[in-house]
Amino acid sequence: MTEISSENLSEVLFKPHRSSLETSFISNSVDELLPNRDGSPRRWFRDLHRDYWSWMGLDILEIQKVVSDIAGSENKRTREGVLDTVYEYGPGNWVYEFSMLAEKHASHARSIENDPDAREEAFKHFRLAYLCYALASYPHLKGDEMANHALLMNHVNYKKAAGYVDGHFEIIKFKSEAGEGTAYVHTPDKNQCLPCVIICGNYVNLATEYLRFYRENLYPNGVAMITLDLPGMGMNSNIPLTANTGVLHEALLDYVKENLPYINRMHIGIIAQRFGCNCATHLLVSRSSDIRVACMIAPIVNDVMVDPELLKLASPIQRTSMCNRMGTDAAEWENLIPRLQTFSVKRQGLISGVKLKTPMLVVSSDRKSISSIGDAKLLGGISENTEFMELKANTAFELFTKVIDQVSDWLKERL
Repeated sequence: MTEISSENLSEVLFKPHRSSLETSFISNSVDELLPNRDGSPRRWFRDLHRDYWSWMGLDILEIQKVVSDIAGSENKRTREGVLDTVYEYGPGNWVYEFSMLAEKHASHARSIENDPDAREEAFKHFRLAYLCYALASYPHLKGDEMANHALLMNHVNYKKAAGYVDGHFEIIKFKSEAGEGTAYVHTPDKNQCLPCVIICGNYVNLATEYLRFYRENLYPNGVAMITLDLPGMGMNSNIPLTANTGVLHEALLDYVKENLPYINRMHIGIIAQRFGCNCATHLLVSRSSDIRVACMIAPIVNDVMVDPELLKLASPIQRTSMCNRMGTDAAEWENLIPRLQTFSVKRQGLISGVKLKTPMLVVSSDRKSISSIGDAKLLGGISENTEFMELKANTAFELFTKVIDQVSDWLKERL
């Protein structure tokens, strides 16, 4: 994805027509979507993560209004009965509706950004703008023309919001054997050599979605943060996803050690989520001497890639996301399963006989998902200093809060 200036972005974003496929057909030419787990017809292609969106600080009433407008649209849909498949870029279209909400917040933020007494309000609305643009882009598929325009706006507004956060912010470009990568760097003080956490996210969350975690949990403890999109996604969509999922993160680590003197190279930790744990495992095994601590949350490193029954838990959008990064089509699902096995860190032999001393926290939950307890145990077994934590919660909102609190406390003691 190529960065463009903020000037005339609205003209780029709000053009009156589109030429690409509607999102649900990108990497997913299957005519009928899988039903819900309870057997009922699927009404949405996208998974609606309302608890997560609320936890992120979005106004859930605003979000619900947009969702209702999409559901109530009478415009032509590409999949009959699937509400978020309005094709034309206009009312009822997912990208359009969330982009309109994002632009409302961005416009308000721009109107007050030069007022020294309105810094917190400007930050709030730039932040809401980039989060809403992230929703517009979701699930961030390569080849989704309109979603990629929203992704650009997410990037632009993130830079604006980051400018209001105390400390230093910069965007770095670094070379890897797979191509040039992009990462976001935040540090409380560029004039000090501080510990740092590298975030290995997943294929649901963009690298721009961790600013609240930095501002509320890392910055107060004097810890820097570096985030980057996974290969084949977001600002790193130019990097192909291969079985060596850690290629980008290893190159980033080299760049940080050689070019960022304000990062304490002896105190670098990693936090990984779901498939990001696959990338983090490669990084940890190959560069364990450079990683002080590792926290793995709901890891996806083996079971779902080798167990077709577990893979059946994947929703249509999860299937599409996997296929999109691998350059294939969910319609060829049976052919995809053998390819997925190449991503298993166990099948690769990556962790065979490995026994590290790196302190590791492996977090799992009792909520049903394609992340398995087996993966948590498998991953935890590579270190002599692993702590396992299974969190229980009545709601996803409560679970997110527990994860953040527990991970923050654990890191504070060990990083």
